[in-house]
Amino acid sequence: MTIFSQVREVRASIHNPAVPITRSDILEYIGADTSTASGVSVSETSALGLSAVWRAVNLIAGTCASLPLHAYRDGDEGRERLQSGAAADLLGSPHPDMSSFELWETVYAHVLLWGNAYLRVLKAGLGYPAELWPIHPSRVKVGRTSDIGTKVYAVDGGKEVHTDATILHIPGFGYNGLVGL
Repeated sequence: MTIFSQVREVRASIHNPAVPITRSDILEYIGADTSTASGVSVSETSALGLSAVWRAVNLIAGTCASLPLHAYRDGDEGRERLQSGAAADLLGSPHPDMSSFELWETVYAHVLLWGNAYLRVLKAGLGYPAELWPIHPSRVKVGRTSDIGTKVYAVDGGKEVHTDATILHIPGFGYNGLVGL
């Protein structure tokens, strides 16, 4: 055993009060393996530490967020673009603290890094969507009810349960039709 391996064992020990405990230390201690086949633990944060991943996510999310979003409705003469109204207003100003670009850049980054994006839909007095609030994908679990198979979203371990009426789910590529990979 080399001196470096001894230092690594002391540093990684969950029983050493001189060493701060990290999330990975706790997961390793309880036997939850978060590492890949190479033995390296990968998260969205650690992946963004790689310049190629950061640049790819930044480029795709920024480019997609900069594209115009318009609301349309089917009319007698075909599809017509809405210049005003609830849908057009929502797309123009979806969040009180974020610009439209910032919100959609966050949404695209969530889809790219997590495979899913979730937005809480807050409604105005008449029931029209008025604001969109992003929810970090790590906080949401998606499932179906046992009776009729309605999609439900459990936020923060089930403290809040929502349906498609209050959550806008944007899944990335996936296999099961429920969530993205």
